[in-house]
Amino acid sequence: AEKSFHEESARYQTLKNITERYDGYGVSIRKIMERKNDYKGIIGVVADIIHVSKEYEIAIETALGGSISNIVTDDEQNMIRFLKTNRFGRATFLPLTSIRGRRADNADRICSEAGVIGLASDLIKVERQFDNLADYLLGRVFIVDHIDNALALAKKYRYSLRIVTLEGESLNPGGSLSGGAYKNTGNLLGRHREMEELQRHVESLRKEGASLKQQINQLQSDKESNKAAIEKNTAEESKLTLHQNTVRLRLKQVDESRGEHAKSIQDISRETAQIKAQQEQIRQFKQ
Repeated sequence: AEKSFHEESARYQTLKNITERYDGYGVSIRKIMERKNDYKGIIGVVADIIHVSKEYEIAIETALGGSISNIVTDDEQNMIRFLKTNRFGRATFLPLTSIRGRRADNADRICSEAGVIGLASDLIKVERQFDNLADYLLGRVFIVDHIDNALALAKKYRYSLRIVTLEGESLNPGGSLSGGAYKNTGNLLGRHREMEELQRHVESLRKEGASLKQQINQLQSDKESNKAAIEKNTAEESKLTLHQNTVRLRLKQVDESRGEHAKSIQDISRETAQIKAQQEQIRQFKQ
């Protein structure tokens, strides 16, 4: 249990360090997030805010595209000057005060079509303050189970929809299609999910280890108590054995004494018989 705990703790700490360093993001994003505490309006990158089940990670990350590394802010504070001054490159900011989310028209009817799992914005979890942000980023993207249903859906609605499959194929309004073998080395959404799972697992292992240690301590205490009881019983057994041997010796002595007494009784009985015989002879002689 301790080995598993330390291994999982090390994995969690490594992943946590990677996440906190914003590995996998561009230089501009990393530089801004390093200065996050200096700018109170910075909330975090989109990937920090969105939570999604493992089965939808590929689809949602595909739907987000480059937006996954956009920086969410409280208001329209200007970080552009900071980037220009330090020549850190470009970045996109999403101020919560100015973005306006919009859900796809006829979403309920489209979601009832064959193979449609739902709107991407409905398949993620965000805090209530980010509901508008979720609709802004994903409120017009439909997640579909596989490419055949996606193609049929796109054709039915005259290629006016943004559709993404669970395997990462993407159909855009106008008819363009992106697909092939999905390779996501960043796995930014999966990183957060895995870190949360590891955190829960580490905590579970910690509790399990604490419980096992408590059991070990109790068993050790029981062992010491049993050891003391055994020593006490051993001493009592030795005492009883000594007493038993003493009694046996006494019984032997009694048996020997009884044998001697029995012989004396026989001798006395014999002498008594002789005396009686002599008395009888004397009585007869007197007559």
